[in-house]
Amino acid sequence: MQARWRPILTSVAAGEAVDPPPIQEAERRLLLGLWNHLRESVKGDAALQLETLARELGLDATALAQLTTGTVPERLFAINTLGHLRTPAAWAPLMLLRQGEATIMSLAAVQALLRMDAERALPELLAQILDRDDWSITRLLPLLKAIDPVVLQQALLAELPGTSGAASRRLLILAEVLPTELAAPLAHQVIASTDDEEQLAAALRLLGDPRDAPLVRRFLSHPNWRIRVRAVSALEKVGGEDDLPKLITALSDREWWVRLRAARALVRLPFMDNEQLRRLQNDMQDRFARDALNQVMLEERPQ
Repeated sequence: MQARWRPILTSVAAGEAVDPPPIQEAERRLLLGLWNHLRESVKGDAALQLETLARELGLDATALAQLTTGTVPERLFAINTLGHLRTPAAWAPLMLLRQGEATIMSLAAVQALLRMDAERALPELLAQILDRDDWSITRLLPLLKAIDPVVLQQALLAELPGTSGAASRRLLILAEVLPTELAAPLAHQVIASTDDEEQLAAALRLLGDPRDAPLVRRFLSHPNWRIRVRAVSALEKVGGEDDLPKLITALSDREWWVRLRAARALVRLPFMDNEQLRRLQNDMQDRFARDALNQVMLEERPQ
């Protein structure tokens, strides 16, 4: 079966005109798996060509039947196929599957629904995405980029007041796909309403507007070193030349990660040339600060 169909699928993905043979019923499940493997490896026109072929071959109907009758791998292939093909009849069955306890199956259903129509799916899925910590957020982020940023921001803002702890942190990770100006209001709300250190660290990651520099500076001396790391990272994006002394101070932080991040921020400042960095390094009394700056300069500005 593979020897017969793999060249056909490859030719279709390459944009070549192909007259596929009739599918034998015994081949359908195996072909669905083969189609999935190739579809996952291509983008753009190649993906569209494969999806058109799948519809012409009736693989959408095969996938619908396989949702409830196949083995676990076969059902996963079916879910993935229906998501890529955006098959309308699959919406209700996938909505049921995403409520299941099995992580791999329910997450696959969520991914398929987001592929089909992310803006339609989001209102029904968001609360569950925030609650299900067994679902990998990183696997969902690329799919959320298909949503209009304003629509996504408004959905996250509406959900934020009812979240706490891990759910809030997951929400802030989702917000990382937003442009800075849309993510900032979420960060502002969290910073104003919680002392949870993990939430604060996640919120600081979202800040990138120079107008937020005073807010970021407040956290440079926070007792938690992880928050100081995030504050230094944010200051690299939002700070100006007036913040140079603060980054130099952070080079002498008691925690190595803060020192390293401050060194990276200094080296990446557009107004700091190699001569200024070397002079700064030579003037330092703190050996650990000198070492951190030297390490980053060797990595990012090799002579």
